[in-house]
Amino acid sequence: MKGLTARSNFGYNYRNGFTGTYYGRDTFDGREQAGLVGGKASVSNNQYNDYTWENILKYERTFGDHRIDATGLFSMNQTRSVNTTQNGEGFVTDDTGYFIMGNASRNITNVSGISETAMLSYMGRLNYAYKGKYLATFTGRTDGASVFAVNRKYAFFLQQLWPGTSAKKSL
Repeated sequence: MKGLTARSNFGYNYRNGFTGTYYGRDTFDGREQAGLVGGKASVSNNQYNDYTWENILKYERTFGDHRIDATGLFSMNQTRSVNTTQNGEGFVTDDTGYFIMGNASRNITNVSGISETAMLSYMGRLNYAYKGKYLATFTGRTDGASVFAVNRKYAFFLQQLWPGTSAKKSL
């Protein structure tokens, strides 16, 4: 169709992190204290990924003294972060480092967590020009986000621009 263009963009990120620490029984942090066996270990794993996908349609056309251009957008974004941590003290040997976390005799902690967000967006914009002098623009956008309040997951934003004026409204 004459005057119509389409574009799709996709981006993905992935990160993975690991930290393992062991303080032997002959170090300051891992030393024996109050008659308790020494050695101190911690292990942390982190995983993060996100993606964004945008789809844009644009239509431009001139009819005599009139020019219109319309843009439509659909976009989605999602993030996910997962982490786990283990700690322990009191190891009978230093030879295996943090690989035998299950053999820690005290102060054993296991912590895990997840964080996820998602967003869905729609946008439309219409520009109308007459004789290259007068321009009117109408823009509306709807965003739905997991971080919005439970009973208000979507918000609509409207903007109208006329020559010499501006008005914005959020519904």
